[in-house]
Amino acid sequence: MAQRESGTDPLFEIKNMYYLGEFQRCVNDAQKAKVTTPDLQLERDVYMYRAYIGLEKYKLVLDELRSTASQELKSLSLLVEYLQISQGSNVDENKKATVVKKVDDKLNSGEVASSNYVFFVTAATIYCYEENYEAALRVLHQSDHLECLAYSVFAYCKMERPDQAGKVVKRMQETDEDATLTQLAEATLNMQLNGKHVQEAYHIFHDLFDKYAHSTIALNGMVTALVNMGRYEEAESFLQEALQKDSNNPNILINLVICSRHTDKSEDVINRYVNQLRDSHPNHPVSQLWANKEREFDRVSKQYAPEVTA
Repeated sequence: MAQRESGTDPLFEIKNMYYLGEFQRCVNDAQKAKVTTPDLQLERDVYMYRAYIGLEKYKLVLDELRSTASQELKSLSLLVEYLQISQGSNVDENKKATVVKKVDDKLNSGEVASSNYVFFVTAATIYCYEENYEAALRVLHQSDHLECLAYSVFAYCKMERPDQAGKVVKRMQETDEDATLTQLAEATLNMQLNGKHVQEAYHIFHDLFDKYAHSTIALNGMVTALVNMGRYEEAESFLQEALQKDSNNPNILINLVICSRHTDKSEDVINRYVNQLRDSHPNHPVSQLWANKEREFDRVSKQYAPEVTA
């Protein structure tokens, strides 16, 4: 699928809604879109099904893509398979490894077309979930599609390599500096650089927030920047709006815990957000971190518990 300039792309709004985390809006717009060429129809379907994945409609995606001949859409089924296995508290690591091997084998087969950026992004997403950022970058470097570049920035930031992320952001700016993906990548880099750059990230997220109907990703980006700047009360006011839009978003819940602690909320309020995160996202790294600390505290407490004698 060809990469189009925003001014000539009939799917521009659909893509933007996906990039900004407005998945239901993306689905609605995709279903109403009147596109006539097979290439545009395929690209529309790619973003629609990716939005369904964002909404966790996994069964719907698998059922509807079961008989597809499209390599781009088939790659989405791999991601759904991985995400389904990763749900819940009892994850079958062997099944996850099987999906990762399917991705490895597909890449090593030489059958993936260089134009199939959807597979590259899908494979990189799975590798990033596995925290194998080097593998993700090897995949992403096979395409200069703006999505692959944006995901490379994310991977480099996770590896704490802002120097490399900055080089990719520069390439994106040279390609299309006004693109939403470029703006998000620049904001992500600024958050990684910290210091005065966080203020720049805040302004980027705020502009996207105003421009695109208070999108969840822009809203949470603003909040994260405010938290990093210590502006907790301001962040909390935005978080209440974010909570109404997406009550189970893990980043929103984590930021609510942080803000609640810094604004002297009661332990009951804080624990409510903690429990909501752990119930909704038991496999999230922060949920697992808290659970591990809880287990460690219990273990140490038992060592110092008073002995009861008859």
